[in-house]
Amino acid sequence: SEVGGHVEFQRLPNGTWIVPEWWIQMPRIGTFYDTSGRARTRITAYRRTGGRVLQVREAGAAGRTVVEAETGAIEGVVFDSLGIEPLVGARVGMVGSNQTVFTDANGQFVIQGLTGGRYQISISHPSVEEIGFRPPPIIEEVVEGQVTAVQFRMPAKSDVVFEACRGESQEDGSGAVLGQVVDQRGRELPGATVSLTWQRFVSVLGGLPQQADILGLQATADADGYYRICGVPEGQLLTIRGGYEGVETAGDTIRVREEGGARVHRVEIRSNG
Repeated sequence: SEVGGHVEFQRLPNGTWIVPEWWIQMPRIGTFYDTSGRARTRITAYRRTGGRVLQVREAGAAGRTVVEAETGAIEGVVFDSLGIEPLVGARVGMVGSNQTVFTDANGQFVIQGLTGGRYQISISHPSVEEIGFRPPPIIEEVVEGQVTAVQFRMPAKSDVVFEACRGESQEDGSGAVLGQVVDQRGRELPGATVSLTWQRFVSVLGGLPQQADILGLQATADADGYYRICGVPEGQLLTIRGGYEGVETAGDTIRVREEGGARVHRVEIRSNG
């Protein structure tokens, strides 16, 4: 879980106990609207508050230093895929730790209070997280008493989709539909099925369209509830349905824009659990 806290205790030579480091991390809740216009709440960010003792001195003007901590830091900037515009709201964290920060309006972030060593830094953004993609972590060396500088370019959603669909059949089209399958509480549903269907028409005598048949594609959600369907016709009216443990949605009507090439759609299944 990304919500929690940490408290450390340290005993000084004179027997006194201190708390050299502590932190607590709590979520920030925001409101968004789903495809049917209903208001939903979700976690938009995590706020981390805490403290670290940098120095403990004995009482008196000439008191000696009992404890002194020297730490390093990682500072960086996250840009868009072109490396031009700073990216606000990118999530930056340390692999194996709950410590998470978010980039500011200038795309900047800082993680302080790090001991020396090699760290894996994970950097992501809602624009690619919504299709189930997180860039691989980068590895940086932290030296105590110094600041390690990092610059990162976030891949564009279109590039992520292109790579994900590379090599898959494009017989019916070059578009893609991606997203996450969740229940009515917003919890992911791994193993859920997602199907797309559409009608193919042919022209008959007099130029009047006549229904020929119904075509379709299907995918299974991964361990985090994300699905991906490639080879979808662009500009075509599509019906998307989700299924999980015997429950199936009535179906939403969507369309992949011809100039966009991809459509993100969140499938909500009101499960029995």
